Amino acid sequence: MFLSILDYSGNILLAKVRVWYARGISDLDYGSMISCGSVSELLKFLKGNSFYSEVLKELPESEDLIHRKDLEKLLKYRFLEVLSIVSKYEKILGGCLLEYVNFYMDYLFILERLQKIVEFNKNLKYSYNLFGKDFFCTNRRLSGLSSAKTFSEFFSILSKTSYRYLFKDLNKSEVYIQNFVERKLYESLYTKLFEAFNKIKSQKLRSTCTKTFKTYLELNNFVMTVRYKRFTNTETDILPEFKNLKLKLGSKLRKINIESELFDALNNSSIYSSIKDISYSYLEQLPEKYLYMKCKDNMSFSSSVPLVIISFIHLLKIKINNIIKIIEGLRCGLPQNKIEELLVA
Repeated sequence: MFLSILDYSGNILLAKVRVWYARGISDLDYGSMISCGSVSELLKFLKGNSFYSEVLKELPESEDLIHRKDLEKLLKYRFLEVLSIVSKYEKILGGCLLEYVNFYMDYLFILERLQKIVEFNKNLKYSYNLFGKDFFCTNRRLSGLSSAKTFSEFFSILSKTSYRYLFKDLNKSEVYIQNFVERKLYESLYTKLFEAFNKIKSQKLRSTCTKTFKTYLELNNFVMTVRYKRFTNTETDILPEFKNLKLKLGSKLRKINIESELFDALNNSSIYSSIKDISYSYLEQLPEKYLYMKCKDNMSFSSSVPLVIISFIHLLKIKINNIIKIIEGLRCGLPQNKIEELLVA
C-alpha cells in the first residue's frame, strides 16, 4: 500500500525529530559535563555537540567574558529555534499541534519580556545581548513588547492582541502581577495542549496523551500546594485552572492545610501507581521525572507524530534545564554528587 503525501511527510518529521534527539545531550553526557572543572570547559563541551554548536559558537571561551544569563538564554534560544521549525512542519501537515506550538513560542516570548520589565523596575542594569541573537517573535502583534519598559506599556500592547482576554481580571495595583501573568499563560498553554489532543483521531492515543499530561499537571499542582502552604499562612487559592479539564487531586488539595494530609491525598490518589517507583532528591523533581520517563519511552517506541513531537519538546526543555543546573553548580563550586542530585534524568 502506498503512503499518502501526508503520511510520507509525517514519517520525515518523525525521523528529523529523532535525529535532533540523538544529536543532543544524552543522559550519559551529564557525567562528563559535571566533571568539567569550569564553565569554560563546559562551554567547550557544548560547542562540540552538533545540536548546540551553532547557537553557541560566538560565545567567548573565557568564563570571565561570559555572563551566565547569556549562556542560559542562548540555550533557550535553541529551544525556540526548534519550536519554530516544528511549527513550519506542522503547518504543512495540517497537524493538530500547530496552535499549541505557536502559542508556546508566544508564551516564552511574553514571559521573557515580562522578566525584562521586572528586572528594569528593580534597577538591574544587565542587558542580554545574546551575542547578536534575540528572542525572535513570529507574532507581529507581540513584537512591540520588545520596547516595553513598564507594566502599563506591557499590558497596553497585549490589549491589542488575542491574549487580552487572559488578563481582564488583573488588578493593576496587585503586588504579584508577574505571578498572575505567569499563571494565566500557564493555564492557557496547557488548555491549548489538551485542545490539540482532542483533535487526535485515535481514541487510544488521545487517551494516552490526556492521561499523561493530566497526571503531570496534578503533580505540578501538588508540588505548588506543598511549597506554598509550607512557606506562607495565606489562604489565597494559587492553583491553576484549565478550561474543560477537571483535576481530581487538585480539587482536594484546595481544602487541605496540613502537609502530612497533602501527601496522604497524593498516596491515596489514582495517580500514585504511576509515581510510586520514582525517586527524587527534591519535591520539585517529581512532576518532571514522571514526564521525563513517559516522554523518553514515547521517543523510543511510539510511531505517532503528535506524541513524538510533544515528547521531544518536553524532553528538550528538561535537558536544557539540566544543562543550566550544571552551569550553576559549577559556578557555585558544588560537589559533583550535589550537582547530580539536581538533575532530572
